[in-house]
Amino acid sequence: MPRTTEWESEFLLTWARAEDVHVSSILSFGDLKGTYFDQEGYGKKHRYQKGDYVLASGQEDPRTGIPEQGHTLALNITSTVRDVSRYHLYDYMFDEAHKQPGAVTGYAHIAWADEYHRKQDPARHPTWDPVINAIRGKADFFEIMQFRHLGLEDFYDFLNLGVRLTATAGSDMPWGSTIGEVRTYAYVG
Repeated sequence: MPRTTEWESEFLLTWARAEDVHVSSILSFGDLKGTYFDQEGYGKKHRYQKGDYVLASGQEDPRTGIPEQGHTLALNITSTVRDVSRYHLYDYMFDEAHKQPGAVTGYAHIAWADEYHRKQDPARHPTWDPVINAIRGKADFFEIMQFRHLGLEDFYDFLNLGVRLTATAGSDMPWGSTIGEVRTYAYVG
């Protein structure tokens, strides 16, 4: 959702507090045509916080068709990474985001991988872009749960290959869910 005004931030934080979600990543997203759901800014300076509830801006970009390469995420960033001349080179976004202190990157919608491409046309879509970038250590996490759907096939395959990945969940709101429908829990001390 956009987060460019005090009202938008207060609305989203109130919603997150009602669901008892302490950290919400609010994402801008893009495609080859442009970017959508603008954010006020990125990084600590632009977080919106009341007590121990916080909104932090991130990006879902690049995001090609799910059967093509899927969607990437960059969280805890200080600025977006976007170069349409390199749009299909997801490693570029991962590398540039990782240059920002504390940034983490990964793939959205991995929970859908088996449904949305391999089972539809396995010869054409054997897997997503993660085959290259996860093995090369470019991705920090896979979003393995969304819309009450848990997709572990790719996640466990990579873990079995020795790839270090964190499992995350994403609400993907407003596309058919609510804040906190699925959650990622983190130990913070």
